[in-house]
Amino acid sequence: MYFFLATLKIAYVLTIPKPIVDEAADEAIKQTAMKQKQRWEDDDTYCKGYILGGLSDTLYDVYEIKYANSTAKELWDDLDNKYKTEDTGNKKFLISKFFDFRMKNSKSVITQIHELQMTMNLIISEGHSLDESFQVSTIISKLPLAWK
Repeated sequence: MYFFLATLKIAYVLTIPKPIVDEAADEAIKQTAMKQKQRWEDDDTYCKGYILGGLSDTLYDVYEIKYANSTAKELWDDLDNKYKTEDTGNKKFLISKFFDFRMKNSKSVITQIHELQMTMNLIISEGHSLDESFQVSTIISKLPLAWK
């Protein structure tokens, strides 16, 4: 979404605050500031509209009402925090799944090792590092008790 907003050249409203018009300035500077402020407000409206348009219908109904009188940055930050928290939950789930994994005699060892390796690859793709010797020792420790 950010890439799309940057392509439209309106993503700046997510980082640059709304310009303030100095009433004490001379008329030329004041006019320029008024134009910049108006452009920022227009781009903020477009940006908020595009962000809301990217949401599902159910989320749109919630966020459109909640952020009707807010800026695109406030909406963006709220959504960013929400999904970062969910992403953290996904990482915790993967690590929990990894530690809780136990091999069973009833299933093929190769299939179970493949399943464990898939979980390890997901953990690595989330940005964590797993040393190769750690991965090997984990697989050995997860083997069925009969194999030990």
